Amino acid sequence: LAASCARVHASAVAAASDYLHVHRRHVYLTPSLFCTYLEDVKAVFSDKWSSLQRTGADLSDALSNLEMASHHVDSMRAELQGKEAKLHEAEQRTAQLLNSITACTGLVEKKRKVVGGWSDTVADQRVQLRQLEMAVDETLSPVVPLLDDAAAAIRLITPREG
Repeated sequence: LAASCARVHASAVAAASDYLHVHRRHVYLTPSLFCTYLEDVKAVFSDKWSSLQRTGADLSDALSNLEMASHHVDSMRAELQGKEAKLHEAEQRTAQLLNSITACTGLVEKKRKVVGGWSDTVADQRVQLRQLEMAVDETLSPVVPLLDDAAAAIRLITPREG
């Protein structure tokens, strides 16, 4: 520390000499000025030391946060692997269901063709029945008034007393 102070003092004397040559004015370095200078230097170093301590504390906090984050990442990685396994199982199950649906769709299409054939047959039979009904109505239409008259006549018949 003493050697540092001696070097600072020698440097200050050299700076005063340079100032004299450049500006032609004397600057005197008194012990009180030198002590004031040392107090200023001490204040600057004290501020810097406090700043370094705060920075060190901040770095220590940041390091502990990084370590905690590392543990969280490890736990999330394990959780992700579990979920990926479940996803893989679900994908396999989905593939099985898709194959089953595809097979069932083929069967449904076959049944649809059979039922479609029945539907066409039923539609043809309906047309034939409608035509037959119309032919019967056409044939019976002249007879219906006669049957109505006969039914009315039968209702008029009363039993004889005897």
